[in-house]
Amino acid sequence: MSFLPDLPPVDEIIPDITKNWVEENLDNWRETESILTATYQNNQVVNSSETFPIRLFNWTLSSAETTKLVARCREEKTSVHGALCAAFLLAIAAEIKSPNEIILRCHTPVNIRNYLTINVGENLGEYITRPVTAHRLSQKNDFWDLAREVKYKLNQVVADGKLFGDVLKARALLSSNSNKDGETSDARDIGGMDIAITNLGNLNIKQQFGKLQLQELYLMATGPKSLPLLIGVATLQEKMCFLCRYQESLVPGANAYNIKNTAMEQLLTALVEVG
Repeated sequence: MSFLPDLPPVDEIIPDITKNWVEENLDNWRETESILTATYQNNQVVNSSETFPIRLFNWTLSSAETTKLVARCREEKTSVHGALCAAFLLAIAAEIKSPNEIILRCHTPVNIRNYLTINVGENLGEYITRPVTAHRLSQKNDFWDLAREVKYKLNQVVADGKLFGDVLKARALLSSNSNKDGETSDARDIGGMDIAITNLGNLNIKQQFGKLQLQELYLMATGPKSLPLLIGVATLQEKMCFLCRYQESLVPGANAYNIKNTAMEQLLTALVEVG
């Protein structure tokens, strides 16, 4: 029996470029509230003693729609992830119905295994970072321009050496004395986010198990309790599978379904538009 080797401490496997990170004001950083959360909390009275469950629902894109989406993203010089983010950001903006420009914040988990100073191979662990990109939305946003903006901003995080910024922020949060009530802070809860979208891409995994065949796979991801919406995406047999996780105390179920329906309309409409 062989065992995977122990890894060095986190500080030793993060590139030196992150050493120049400057600690931000943690209190201001934590107090940021998402626009989506504020919209619905302003319309309801939430009793702090009540508990609201996390809800889930799922859906799929057909193999034909998924194939067309991948091809169209190549034509538009963006990523599938950029298109997914654009669809949901525009859907949230439509649901909020603000007459003014708004800024929405999208959280994208990024696989960092290939960015570490050593090869971690098949070691089990949460090798992700959590960059958050901010996007200014109005009634005039073009779908594909927004998709390209998402891709550009995520690439810029890497180019600017900020890929590991949230790791250092979480460490600063955990070591700070700002938590005076003795409660355990959630190190992931590092700023107001309106939505998180995590996309595993096309999965190359075993699909046949005797007479049983795996036809769909829905990704359940975790997130802080302050995150209103989380969309997990995985593609299996050329079919894109979606799962929406929403916090009922932050986003009512009817609104979560509205956002999903509008996002899919945005996405499918963009596929048939003339480029």
